Amino acid sequence: AQYLARMEELDLLTKRFAGDERDLNAWLDEKEAYVAAAVEIDSLMKGQYAKVVHHSYDEEYAHRAERVAALAGLAGEIAALDHADKAAIEAQAAAVQARYDALKSGADAKRDAIDAGLRAEQEKEDARIAYAGAATDLERHATEALAAIADRTFGFTLDAVTAHGDVLAASDAEQTAAVDERHAAVAAAAAKCDELACGENAHTALSVADGDASRQAVVDALAARRTDYDAELAKQQRWDAARLAFAGDADAFVAWLAEQRKAVGAAEGDADARTAAIRAIHQDGAPGAAKVAELRASADAMQADGVVGNEHTGLTVPLLEARNAQFDRFVASALANIEDEKEAEAKEAEAAAAAAAAEQQEQEQFDFQKAAKVLLNWLASSGAFLTEPVAASSTDEVDALKAELAAFNGELAQREPEYAALEAKAATVNDGSLFDTVRAKWDETKELAAKRAAALDEERATQEANEALRVAFADEANALRTFLDEQSAKLAATSGDLAAQKDALAALATENAAGEAKVEATQAKQVALDDAGVNDNPHTNLTADQLQREYKSLLDATSEKQKLVDEEIAAKADSGVSPAQIAEWRAVFSHFDKDKSQTLQDYELRACLNSLGDDPSDAELKSIVDKYKNCLLYTSDAADDRISVDLGGRRI
Repeated sequence: AQYLARMEELDLLTKRFAGDERDLNAWLDEKEAYVAAAVEIDSLMKGQYAKVVHHSYDEEYAHRAERVAALAGLAGEIAALDHADKAAIEAQAAAVQARYDALKSGADAKRDAIDAGLRAEQEKEDARIAYAGAATDLERHATEALAAIADRTFGFTLDAVTAHGDVLAASDAEQTAAVDERHAAVAAAAAKCDELACGENAHTALSVADGDASRQAVVDALAARRTDYDAELAKQQRWDAARLAFAGDADAFVAWLAEQRKAVGAAEGDADARTAAIRAIHQDGAPGAAKVAELRASADAMQADGVVGNEHTGLTVPLLEARNAQFDRFVASALANIEDEKEAEAKEAEAAAAAAAAEQQEQEQFDFQKAAKVLLNWLASSGAFLTEPVAASSTDEVDALKAELAAFNGELAQREPEYAALEAKAATVNDGSLFDTVRAKWDETKELAAKRAAALDEERATQEANEALRVAFADEANALRTFLDEQSAKLAATSGDLAAQKDALAALATENAAGEAKVEATQAKQVALDDAGVNDNPHTNLTADQLQREYKSLLDATSEKQKLVDEEIAAKADSGVSPAQIAEWRAVFSHFDKDKSQTLQDYELRACLNSLGDDPSDAELKSIVDKYKNCLLYTSDAADDRISVDLGGRRI
């Protein structure tokens, strides 16, 4: 009886040993193939995936230690019962132990290779991001710099243009230093990418050549602005020299007329002697006409060159012609007086009074003309900016334009008394028609100032709306960024036994689904920015496309880890269900689990049944749900009968 009991026990032990030894050797074959496989990591995602897979391998390796030890224990029990082939059994157990121990060094080497590959890919990704940031910063700065450099307001007088030279020199130095600094940053980032052989950069389409072109565009724009400034300075110098020359010639002509008038008045002797002397001085007006012709030629040349106004003198060619004509009349009067001294003596007092009145009237006319032209010149030069288009990309730029307009309006208000005085004087002079031109220009300037104020208010409202859109997008994007970081941290922290990991991953997948609405909200904010034509956002560097890709990566990583845990559970259970079958069931379940809740809702179950050719009524569907409500939860445990449901002879 003892012999039979020993033989029965040996039979059970040897069968158990044979099964365990076969399973362990099959597992060792699989793991030796995994450890021996070369590590190929050419992307950050592959590196992260390889890291997760190897971590799963380490856990499985540790769990197999008990089964290897148990196999050795069985061999010991069989040997203790003096099995006829105990030496072979002990050798088999030792061989399994040796193969198990040999896996460790290969696995450690593989882990080191995976870590090294992951570090290398992370360094490349960091280099790509750094280059994209530097290239984008250079392009944005170049765009802003070109807009600033495009301003060609150097001043409207020689003094203003000359003084602007220092401002321009400082601006050239500042713009050059700024663009060179950013260009150098792009070059350094590009060199790092080349050093690491980063390859394609998904973060930007900007190339090093684009950066070179952006810098060169700024350099060329600065050179063009300097050329325009030099031309404007030369023009103002030429104009000022012409004005000074004309003013000097006009003053000299007026002085000459005064001298001629004085010489005519100083003529002495009898009537014939005085007549001869006056005619010799006047020469029938030829010298005066020649001088006026020269002054007119100078004035025509200035007008042809674009010179407007002359702050060095109020004398004009028409006024000088009037002065010369007055002198001619004076000479004619003097000669007539000499010819008819008696009549002249009788009318001398009257003529003198008339001449004084005429001169006074002429002086008043001159003063009126001068004041009117000075005001017209100011309106033409100071208000030129009113017709410029409003171009601004921020509220600060709009406020600067509004300050410029406020300064002009203040000066215009200061000119009101001057305008009123000119209006009053126009009613007393012989020819006040020039005031009509002044009035028209005055009213036009005030109307343009009002229109520009309205345009600036409208532009500021636009810029405020754009800024609100930027802030709204930044808030939405940053909130999504925080959500993705938190969910990724939860995924990375998933640990514990396989059942706990499975539950944690299912809960995480449900939480991840909430991110869909956040992604859609971020994309909606991006669309609003695009519709408004806003291309910059100082509040965040995040983009809707970038966040959508990261959200998809989170979903993929979670799904992949669920798959790995399910496969490990199936393998551990040794239920006969292959990992491929589990993966297939899970894919089918996920296909119909539209809301990613890890549970089939009524409408999702109906869609599943419809795909199988069934169309249950509402009552039938409710009956199925009530009966199998615990079976409509996702599970990867092949030993759990809930993985399938019998619906009228059809298994799902």
